[in-house]
Amino acid sequence: MADFSHPLLDYRQGPYACSETRASVVYLSEALTDFLVAASLAGLTPVIVSRHDAELTFALRYYLSLHGGARLVRDASREFINPATGARGASAPAVLDPATDLREAGAFSATPPPLTGYPAPEVLTASVALSAHFAPHDDSRVGIAADALAHGLVDSTVLAWGAHEPAALTWDVDGFTNFARAHMPDGIRAVLQGGGGAFQAVSIVRRTRIGIEETVLAQAPFAQLGTSQDELAQRAASVLESITETLSMPLVGSLTITPGWRQNYAASAPDFSAVPAAFLIGPRAVRALDANLSALQATHQISEAGRKKLPSLIAGVGRNGTPPWQEALEIAEAFGAEAIARAYGLDREER
Repeated sequence: MADFSHPLLDYRQGPYACSETRASVVYLSEALTDFLVAASLAGLTPVIVSRHDAELTFALRYYLSLHGGARLVRDASREFINPATGARGASAPAVLDPATDLREAGAFSATPPPLTGYPAPEVLTASVALSAHFAPHDDSRVGIAADALAHGLVDSTVLAWGAHEPAALTWDVDGFTNFARAHMPDGIRAVLQGGGGAFQAVSIVRRTRIGIEETVLAQAPFAQLGTSQDELAQRAASVLESITETLSMPLVGSLTITPGWRQNYAASAPDFSAVPAAFLIGPRAVRALDANLSALQATHQISEAGRKKLPSLIAGVGRNGTPPWQEALEIAEAFGAEAIARAYGLDREER
């Protein structure tokens, strides 16, 4: 850890490896991808330090989180600012170190004010997490989960992909499948784009004990600011339902809503709280949960979708004035924590 060096390492402060950029938009470049991996492998926390009005792409934010990294900004005073908390200090440890009592130091705001210099949110953004299972056959093709999601969100296929930004490869499901297959049994992660940049996603493909799993984390503009929760839940449920028409074995999916921007960049401001809009429960989990569907449908907006013999369940939450998180909790409690853990294999110890 003491000997860590990298072309993008500007300085190291304690356990934090800092790379500072003055770019207005920070992308997940090949070099930055390598920096995040190298710093985390060295036992350090990678930190991206940007100017106060900079924006980070969806892919970079995901990879930064994946490698346990952090994001700081510096304003005209050259102080470090943690946009997640509003904490200010003279160094990265001063605003990131969990041992630092920021409240006593007077540098912490429980409700930090938005940082200046970035545009106000323009739209409501959908953040989607979707996993699907594929049989380990020679003719199985991955990438169709991402395509289905792009169709549902922006009415477009995925158009480009790559290991980092810019996603320079023209999208081709067969080519993507061959790339994933060539890296088996190791998994792959890829950046995906579609809809003129409106659809931004990261796809993770990996082998499991019983087949192949494709997980897609995506973001796209979804609705106008001020759209009612009823309408959001209805449209979100429709998006997830459309996916079940393409995928024979979806596993689980969720769609949450946050204020955002049309280009899916995140400004240097405290994160907005996500509000759930809809969930998808795949056929395998539905069968394992063995829930009383009629009883659930009597109190919640839950419907069957996909194949008739092996249906998925789609739940839109927050309709009819019910707080979305409250309804999501009620549905989870109706299934039962033990049943959910059993359905998704969370009750099994890792071997």
